[in-house]
Amino acid sequence: MRLTEIRTEKLLGLFDHVVPLNMDERITIVHGPNGYGKTALLRIVSALFNRQFSVLLELPFESITMAFDNGEILRLRRGMDSLQEFDQPRSIIIESRQDSFEVFHLANITPNSVDEFMPFLTRTGSQEWIDDRTGELLTLNEIAVRFPEHFPPHVRPRTKEMPASLLSLIEGFTVHYIQAHRLESNEKPLRGNRRDRYITPTAAVTRYAAELANRIQLTLGRYAELSQSLDRSFPHRLVAAPGSQLSLDDLRKNLLQLEDRQKKLTDVGLLDRESDPFYSVHVADASKLDVLSIYVADARRKLGVFDDLYSRISLFQKLISKRFLFKTMLIDKQEGFIFRTRKNKPLAATSLSTGEQHELVLLYEMLFRVETNALIVVDEPEISLHIAWQEQFLKDLREITQLSKFDVLIATHSPQIISDRWDLTVELQAPTDA
Repeated sequence: MRLTEIRTEKLLGLFDHVVPLNMDERITIVHGPNGYGKTALLRIVSALFNRQFSVLLELPFESITMAFDNGEILRLRRGMDSLQEFDQPRSIIIESRQDSFEVFHLANITPNSVDEFMPFLTRTGSQEWIDDRTGELLTLNEIAVRFPEHFPPHVRPRTKEMPASLLSLIEGFTVHYIQAHRLESNEKPLRGNRRDRYITPTAAVTRYAAELANRIQLTLGRYAELSQSLDRSFPHRLVAAPGSQLSLDDLRKNLLQLEDRQKKLTDVGLLDRESDPFYSVHVADASKLDVLSIYVADARRKLGVFDDLYSRISLFQKLISKRFLFKTMLIDKQEGFIFRTRKNKPLAATSLSTGEQHELVLLYEMLFRVETNALIVVDEPEISLHIAWQEQFLKDLREITQLSKFDVLIATHSPQIISDRWDLTVELQAPTDA
């Protein structure tokens, strides 16, 4: 399911926007003066599909309609008991073709009632908690909508459970929001016991390095598991095999291809270097053709475990190397990614310039954290980027979308980001009665 169009009525009390998404090139850019609702539009789309309903209650609008390529439509509109059009709504109605669900502002829910009735939440701010079970940060409104059953009847929020068909529609579409302020992680580790627990901000570049290391280790684990399984069954399959279907020349070509794949995986840091890889063995005759044919097929399956991760890492390195001057990014199985200066001295990722960190976070999120056919909404990608990097942004983004197959909705002020691709843009217009 892909989003095809967004329509707003009286967004921020003023703006009726129509934003058709580019379905072919998968990149849509909205632009316009400050105050026209670019960021509000992105926040609403993200909040709906990430079930952050408190955000929807913060932003005034008459209605928001979203259309999808499978014919589904989702509409947000003000509740019947809402105030005047320029005020924040008291409730929001979320509706599809089949069902509707109303989200209310809180009445009796207080921070103290959350602390009293929900021991699995730890308060991190005046109206913010972290779920000890998942590490997710939640606001007061989000807690009331998600966990009404934990409150006693006299303070229970005035809301019902979302209909299953509507919940399935919302959860079936993934939106990933890359905000303008993106260098500090929202996922913050906890320390100490519950009473003394506090929050320590973690730089996004540090967290993403650890995340990539974990991804590499999981892939290596799958590689090892498949290797052991194939190696154990090798004798049985050799005896049961009807005979090789490969010619001697085909076998040699396959061995060279495997050697090349192994070298590429080694070069990016996914495999250890081997002094004498078996793939380079000289095959002089066909006497071992049956054995080597099965071995080649097994080796191709084993190395195939790395295909997706290799494609993303190699593009990640390519894009970073075009931008970062006088330093090199290396992939490390234990640390994820590491940097070295031109003199080969280690450089902490947090010591990169602000612009370099922004670029690193943007590229990493798009390459490693987004599902196929998801929608990425990117607010002001030009933040802290040199003009030359801004001009390169769309070209690199097209490479990424071709690999990962997701859609992108961008809000920007920068003509350099747009470059010569005005065909991808939607200009937000002033209200007709302004």
